[in-house]
This record gives sequence, structure tokens and C-alpha cells, in this order.
Amino acid sequence: MWNIKTVQHLLKKPNSLLKQQPFHDWVHAHGGIQQVYQQLLELPLGAHERQVLQLLLADPEASQTKRASQLHIHRVTLQRHQRSLFDKLVEFLNAGLLDQQTVVQPSGQHLPLPLTPLVGRIGELATVRSYLLGPPQVVQIIGTGGVGKTRLALHSASLVEQHFQKRIIFVALAAVRETHAALQMLAQQLDIRDSAQHTLLESVVLALRQRPSLLVLDNIEQINDVDSMLQSLISHIPQLKVLLTSRQRLALTNSAVLQLHPLPTPDLSQPPEMYRHSPAVELFLQRAQAANYSLLIDSATLNAVAHICVRLDGLPLALELAAARTRIFAPATLLQHLEQRLNLLTNGPQTPTTRHATLRSTIAWSYALLDAQLQSIVRCVSVLLDYWPLAAAQAVCVNVQPTADELQLALFELVDHHLLTVVPSPSDEPQFGMLETTREYMREQLVSSGELTTLLQRHARFYSDIVYFEPLHTPAPDDYVSRLKPHASNAVAALSWCSTHDPARAIDIFMHFWWYWLNTGNYRQIIAWSEQLLLLPEAHSSVVVQLELRHAQIMPRGFLGEINAVLVDTLQICAAATQHGIPLLQARMEYLLGRLYYNIGDHTATLLHLERASQLYTALELPKEVISAESLRGNLLCDRGEFAASQVIFERCLELAQSINFTYGIVRSLSCLAQNALYSGDAPTALQLSEHALALAQEHTVPIPLSTLYGERGMAALYVGDIACATQSLELAVAADRERQQLPLLIIKLADLAHIYIYQQRFAEALALLLEGLQLQQTVETYPYLAWYFDQTAYICLQTERPAAAAWCMGFSQALHTLSEFPRPRLEQQTFDAYYAQLQQQLPLTQLQHHYDSGCTASQPMALQTLHAILSELARALPA
Repeated sequence: MWNIKTVQHLLKKPNSLLKQQPFHDWVHAHGGIQQVYQQLLELPLGAHERQVLQLLLADPEASQTKRASQLHIHRVTLQRHQRSLFDKLVEFLNAGLLDQQTVVQPSGQHLPLPLTPLVGRIGELATVRSYLLGPPQVVQIIGTGGVGKTRLALHSASLVEQHFQKRIIFVALAAVRETHAALQMLAQQLDIRDSAQHTLLESVVLALRQRPSLLVLDNIEQINDVDSMLQSLISHIPQLKVLLTSRQRLALTNSAVLQLHPLPTPDLSQPPEMYRHSPAVELFLQRAQAANYSLLIDSATLNAVAHICVRLDGLPLALELAAARTRIFAPATLLQHLEQRLNLLTNGPQTPTTRHATLRSTIAWSYALLDAQLQSIVRCVSVLLDYWPLAAAQAVCVNVQPTADELQLALFELVDHHLLTVVPSPSDEPQFGMLETTREYMREQLVSSGELTTLLQRHARFYSDIVYFEPLHTPAPDDYVSRLKPHASNAVAALSWCSTHDPARAIDIFMHFWWYWLNTGNYRQIIAWSEQLLLLPEAHSSVVVQLELRHAQIMPRGFLGEINAVLVDTLQICAAATQHGIPLLQARMEYLLGRLYYNIGDHTATLLHLERASQLYTALELPKEVISAESLRGNLLCDRGEFAASQVIFERCLELAQSINFTYGIVRSLSCLAQNALYSGDAPTALQLSEHALALAQEHTVPIPLSTLYGERGMAALYVGDIACATQSLELAVAADRERQQLPLLIIKLADLAHIYIYQQRFAEALALLLEGLQLQQTVETYPYLAWYFDQTAYICLQTERPAAAAWCMGFSQALHTLSEFPRPRLEQQTFDAYYAQLQQQLPLTQLQHHYDSGCTASQPMALQTLHAILSELARALPA
């Protein structure tokens, strides 16, 4: 909207600008041209720019020579200052810094949406924005509680969302006390899973390095050693910007600090009509009119509001809470209540303790204006965390005994009183929440009234009922994660409380809930809680309980790389389950043993344990588990080239899944059939089946790695000649695995995508992928997939006239396939044979045989080292 020309017209020829739309309406909405000029003078301009602006507004027709003379500078210097002024005004106006009615648009899934306009913070907003776009790596907004730090941070972040390509991550840390917990919350926002290869901090650093990011950390002052954690982040990620809010300044390098003060209050010696120009009065009136549309703003009202603003020190949160009461009390009556109830809200030393007392008194005053029933309800619901449904409030508000309709009306009234917040949910049922400061005050009231223990018990019972679900352990049901995700925080709180007050229930909650953690990658949570619960006397009262708690650790520890220890524990649990006659646990252990032996390459043991698991699950009438065991058995047969046998198994699994309408099983069976077709050389059928599976998974949000389906479609598309589809599919697969930190799957997809890039002679991009995958693969013994890396390196060497290196790589690749007993899939074998034929043309037979045999006899450590050297040399030699 704004450019240099329109800004010049605004300052020098306003009448010509007012004849145009939308400028006419914009100026009118801001109170006229003189009010706009006054707001321009309040912008954060440099001293020289402000002087030039004052001269332009005072005498727009003056010549350049006259203005230069008035400022005692040369005309060239004046032109430079004037151009700088125009550039800044264009930037500020386009950023909406004069538009106090701007509703901030959301910046993506990680940035909350401020639902009300920012009032009285034009200068601060411009300052923070300039910091975010300037050199400082860290921007700190510091100030007292309730002063509006979070609101300013959100609006500032929204102004720079395009600069950061909407890569803005918001983390609310008010309830966090330790740096590890803060890192866990950040990792959760980034969808980072626990990894055996990296610490949590390293995983966060890797995720944030991908592209320019703005990290918004809200309320961090109470976190122990947070300075060190942040310093480590910014030192490892030079391109990262951090915007934080805190009550205290942090000692960080390359940091800019904005001290946020309460809003300016009116001068009570002035006439009431002047009070409207006070930001504090403006905020109060805006919120008051939202609460009470019929509020009459006359001199008496302005006088009362001005006195309220002065008494509340211009603290935004206190003003908003007070303004909400105008739906019940006139401002003059509010002022009387203020005299009686908020005597702690006076000027004084701004220590953290007094600031906390000030905010608590503000909440206390709002609480005191409620009737007895509303007070009881708001106390009761304070035990609920995050956002929660009406049913949760009903569970904890038993003493009040309202009907569902009465309770919902009461909750919305508490929203009007700014003691609760409300957000929509996918089911269109409102979800309610409470600010942490409000919850803290209400918890104090519960302790005083002696209600806290009873309410926490009700809370635990309600959320244990939510998570009680006989989990179908392999795999979880289709809607398991999505169903539990909104309740996760409360479920963990219930587990924590019960671990001390009701251990038997705690064990029961854990038995049902750990599958949620498993499916969301929180492996260490499972291990820590199972170890803690195993120490309880209740855990030793039953062999079943002990074995189930030990069982919970198996898969998380396996995912974290403790394969040998996990294998020993699984064998012990399986033997104990057999001895004590626990067939379901025995079946699970047999299945896990099948998976473990599959991963370490013992085919005979794999087939034995999977067949036992399938028989046990069949006897227990658990068809979903039968599908999982049989699918894995079919995968092994497919890898071994026994395609007819695996085809029969996969078709039987598909038929069984369709008979019970098990979407996950249908998708998995189609995916297995697609893989079987691809490995046996039928690429068209593989493409058709993979597209069917992918469409079904996307339609029903099936919790199966989409990267697997994209990968199968990509490789099938490559072999049918659809290079565009192949490239797009594999790029999507790699992106999905990177985002979800699925390292074993990512290792495979990186080589697959490299293969497609090599086909297109995009060697530099292929090399980057192979180097990345090789780095990840150093701790993963995946022989067939490692062979695939040597194949791709050989193909690049052949096409860049390095036949000796190609022969050596092909020899080691063949040795790996022989060792694993997994032959190459037919289409891959055809590609390998074609490249080998090229190799025979480039090298004499004796040299070819020498290098090939040398690769075949190399040890794996030496081969990996050599492969890395070859790839690095290729990366240096080939143009980007």
C-alpha cells in the first residue's frame, strides 16, 4: 500500500492523497490527518529523521535549501536524512504500526493467535521488529508480570513471519522449572523423537539448523540455568533468532533488551476529555466496551476510568480484568470496589515478590466479584491442565452439582470474567483453559479450603477412565494417538499424583498410556516411569504386573539402540510368561523376539518366533496382532526372494484386515504387496498398489509412516519411467522422515533419492544425500541398506570415470548381500548388472577382478572409512 511516493504525498500534499482510496478511509479511521501526523512523530525514528519530519510537517512547501539551513547541514546531508526518513516510514506504515486495530494473523501452527489488538505499544513493536530483522541474535522483552510481554512478543513475531518463511516456533514455559523440561517442550513443538544417536539438545540443534527460524520463548525467568541452555543454542546455530520474555534480564551474548513498562496513565490534573489519549485509558475502554456494548463514555465515566488506570499502575492484565467487570458494575462502582479490595496495587519497589503480589491481588479481586457457585466452579476446574472439555469440568465439579447446560453457561461466564479462556476444537465442542497465574491463585484457595486432595482424586479418576483402553499392542488402533493427544498433559498429571496417593491406579494408567508415548516417540518417558513404578510394593504383588512393566521398556530401549540388552530381557520375560501361563504376554514377547532377530539377521530364529506369535494370537482371537506377526514374516520371505510364499501371506493379511475393517492392516497389507511386486520385478503393479495404500492412509490418517508409502511409490515410478513422480515421491519421503526423526527409515530413503538423482545426473545432490545417510548409518547395522549406499557410490564413480573405485564398491556391496542372505530385488539386480557391464568395458579383466575381490574381502569398518573417503573426494571434485 505504502511507497516513497505515497509517503511524500502524505507529508507534503495530504489533500491529493485524501482524494484516493484506500488512503481516505485509512486517514479517517486514524482520527484525521493531524492525528496521523502526531502518531508519526511518536514512531521510533532517529534524531535527524525526527527533525526532518518536524520541519516537513511544520512547512511542507519549504525548499530543500531552507530546510538544510534550518538544520545547519548541507543539502546532500539533508537529502540522505530525508530518504532515510521516507524509507523508515514506508516500512512502519506497511507493517501496520499506526493501525492499532490490526488483528494479527496466525504465523503457522506453532504461533498462537492474539485475539485482541495491541494497544499503546507502537514504539515498542517497531523496536522489537527492528531488532528481529537486525544483528542481535537474541531479543529480550523483560518486565513485570502482567505487563504484556507475551502479547508484544506474539505481535512482533507475526510482523516478521514472511522474513522467517513462517518458521516461527512458540513455546510457553511458565510451568517449567528445569532446562531439560524446557528442551523437551521445544522438542515436542519440533516433533523431535528420542534418538540413540543424539542428545536432546543435539536433536534440537539439528532441527533448527534446517532453515532460518525464529524461536519465541515465553516466561523463562524461573528456569534453572536457562542462560547456559540458550547460549549453547545460539552459539551452535548462528542463523537462529530468539525472542524471549522474562521478568529478569538474562546474561546472553549478542542480545538486545527491551524493558517493557506499564502503559502510560493519564495526568489527573488535565480535563477528562484529555484522558482518552492515555494508552492505559484506551486499553481499558476498548476492553470495557467489548464486555458491555452499552457502556456510555461521558466525562464522569472517563474520570472514573482514569482513576482506575492510575490506581492499577497501567498494568495491562490488571486493566483487562477490571474492564471485564464493567458488564456488572459501572466504572464509578468499580472504583469503589478497587478502594476496598486492591489496596496492594500501589506504587512501590518493583521486586519480583511485590510484582507477584500485585498480580495475585488483581486475580483475587476478580475472584471476589464472583458469586459462591462461580467461585466454587473456578476453584474446582483449576486442577485441570491445558485445555479440557465440559465433561472434565463435570467430573471435578461434583460438589456444585450443576447440570451440563448450567455448567457450560457458568464456564462461559468465567471466560467473560477473564478467569478462563476458550478455544474451538475439531469436534466443535468448546475447550476451556486457565492462565497459569490464575491457576496458581486458585490452587492456593483449594489448599486453604481443604478441597485440593479430593479434587485431584476426581481428576485422576476421570483421566484414568479416558486412557483406560485395552491397547492392541501391535499395532496401536487407528485413532489411538489422536484420541489421547488432547488429554496427554492431564493423563501424565493423573499418573504423577496416583504414583504417590494411589499406586495401583498409577500402574493401571501407565499400562494403558505408555503406548501413546511409544507412538509419539517419548521413549525415555516410558523407561523412567516403568523403572519408578517397579519400585512400588504394588508392583511386586503380581508377577503379571512386574513382567508387564518390564515389557514396557523393551521397544523403547530397542529404538534407542540397546539391542543386545533388550534381546536378553525379552528372552527372560518370554520364558517367565510361558512358565506362569500368561499367553498374551508370551505372544507379545514372541513377536518382539521375531523383530529383534530380524534386525540382527538371524532368519531362522525370526521365522520361528513369528510363527509362535501368530499361533498364540490366533488362539487368543486377536486378528490385528495376527496381521502384524504375519506381515513381518512375509517381509522376511520377500527380502529373501521367496516371492510366491510372501505373496500368499500378504494376501491372507489383506483379506483378514478387510474382514474386520481394520484400516491400518489394510494399508500395511497393500504396502507389503506393493513391495513384493517391486522386489519381484512387477513395477506397474507395485505403483498401482502403493498409490492405493497412500490414498487410503491419507484419507483415514492411518498411523503408518507415510515415508514408507511415498518411498515405495517413488521407486515403482522410477522403474516405470515416471521420473517426475519418482523424484517428488522420494523427496516427500525424505522430508517426512527428517521431520519425524525416523532415522532408520531416513537412511533408506536418502539412498533411494540419491539413486533417482544419479539417474538424472544430479551427482552433487546425490553425494550430499549419501554422505548424510552414511553419517547416520554408522551406528545402525543394516546390511542390505548399507549395500545400497555402496551401489550408488559405484554408479557415480562409473559415470565420472573412476572405474577402480566403482569395482571396489560393487565388490563390497555383493559381499554384504551374501552375508545377509538377502539377494538384490530383481529390478535392482538388473541395474547392478547393467553398470557392471559398463565396468567391464572401462577396466581390463584382471584389474576389474582385483578391485572387485578387494572390496569383497574388506572388513566393514575399513569399508565404511573407504566409502566416506570416496564420497568426500567426489564431493570436492564434482561441481555443485
